[in-house]
This record gives sequence, structure tokens and C-alpha cells, in this order.
Amino acid sequence: MSHGILTGASWAGLVAIGALGAIAARPFIDGPPPGTTGGFGEPTCAQCHYDVGQPDPNGALQVEGFPDSWVPDEQYDITVRLHRPGMGRGGFQLAIRFANGEQAGTLTPTDDRTATELFTGITYAYQTVLGAEQPTQHRNTWQIEWRAPRTPTQTVILHAVGNAANNDDSQFGDHIYTYSASSEPAQWANGPLLTGYFKRRIQGYPAPRAPSGRFERPSPSEAFARTARE
Repeated sequence: MSHGILTGASWAGLVAIGALGAIAARPFIDGPPPGTTGGFGEPTCAQCHYDVGQPDPNGALQVEGFPDSWVPDEQYDITVRLHRPGMGRGGFQLAIRFANGEQAGTLTPTDDRTATELFTGITYAYQTVLGAEQPTQHRNTWQIEWRAPRTPTQTVILHAVGNAANNDDSQFGDHIYTYSASSEPAQWANGPLLTGYFKRRIQGYPAPRAPSGRFERPSPSEAFARTARE
């Protein structure tokens, strides 16, 4: 009789199952796996933190500083905010891509509470171990810099996911929130899109008075000539 006796193969199977369970249950305090923003067919953190279902409506994930229209090579300070009553720890992931799914611009951490990782050509911003801790009870905030692409080619889309966790070091009881926004290339009302240095220089010039008494903004060629003379 072999009741209660495990063969070598059986032990190996149990060890493998236990290892997979440990991986699934491991809390990603130092940032979620890349590619879990929910955008462009990606999953979200809910693929592991699945038991809650719909997150608490009293919580939310918000992103501030992402422009409605973006100017090439311009730097934007983006703030990610996550809150939920009872939240004990928080995390996020964010990516900004063109409408075709390719990387758009550059994401850069501003302090040691955030980091970035390049994965399959896409840069993902996320929280570090320090960033998972809450500076304010039931709330967490992260800062990230985004430099827009240099060429105004197409719409840019931001996807973000936030995990308002209960801090029990498991994948249970956590609330997953998502956020998305799009931004179109900015166009100057009376001419071509102006970027970087020349945009700032042109905006800095006082508008000359027209014969009709109206104020008119100088054309790009006029502003260029003025800049070249300085």
C-alpha cells in the first residue's frame, strides 16, 4: 500500500504549485509588473487583486497636470493622487503612448518615491517601496515629469492604475482604480505649431498695435527675425 507516500514527482509538483502561489500572493510593494495599466489591451492590478470586484466609490485615482493639448518638447509636471477610506498603502503605474500604442515622450522620476522601467519599448512609471507609504492617512501622492514628444504627430493617451491596498501583505481586500486621458497636439490659433525656445520667445514679445487699433501677435517669421537680432 502506498497511502500517504509521495513520490519524487509528486513532491516536485507540490513545490511548483507552492512557488506559483507564492508569486501570485507576493505583494508588489516596489511597483507592479510592467504592462498593467489597463491601456492597449493590458491587464490591470485586478488580475491578481481580484476579490473586491468594483472598488469603493468613496475612493478614486486622479491625475493632474496632463494637458488637454500638448506642445512638443514641453515639460509637464504630473501628479498622481490615490485615496480610499481604510487604505493602508498605495501604489500606481502610469504610461503615456501615442494613439498607435508607441511610446510618447519621456517620463522621469522627480524623487525617490517613484521610478521608471522600460518594457517592450514602453516606459512605465510606478511607486517605489518608499512611495508605497502614505504621507497622509488614507491618501498617497506621486510626482512624475513628462516631456512631450518633439514632433506633433498624433494624439497622446495616458493610462494609469492605482492600488488602494489594505496593507495586509496579500492580494485580498485591495481596491483597484483606473484612469485614462487623451491629449491632442496644440495648434497656434493663427499659424503653425510653435515649440520649445521659439514658442517661449514669441509669447514673451508684446503684441504690436495694428492700424485699426487692435493688437496682433507677430508672425513666426517676424519673431524669428527679432530673436536672431538679439
